Amino acid sequence: MGEYAAIEKEAKLFTELCVHNDAIDPNLFDEFGVKRGLRDKDGNGVLAGITNISRIDAFEMRDGVKTPCDGKLWYRGYNVYDLIRGLRGKRYGFEEVAYLLLLGDLPNEQQLHEFTDCLTKCRALPSNFVRTLS
Repeated sequence: MGEYAAIEKEAKLFTELCVHNDAIDPNLFDEFGVKRGLRDKDGNGVLAGITNISRIDAFEMRDGVKTPCDGKLWYRGYNVYDLIRGLRGKRYGFEEVAYLLLLGDLPNEQQLHEFTDCLTKCRALPSNFVRTLS
């Protein structure tokens, strides 16, 4: 049995969710002139990308005029400030946000437990780890 056989089922499910929730309509690349690699046809670096994971609002429309604002960062449709406020006092803030970023939505209690359990199984250190550091 392989080292990660215990989490194979969960890993497959998480992989499928990641692929499903991160799919980008290929037509959007042409519509917005976004390059798919690190360079454009002339070898210049890519300046923008399309993602459904995060969004930055640097401008607001005020009286029909595009105006710079303080900026807002969004992860999967959630304002980062709201995420931080919601995680105060909770033990698994990292795991909740990782789940959100990877799988597309905040986990319910059972999903968080399963995800955290899966991550915990992957954290085991090799038995000779302490000797290696000595």
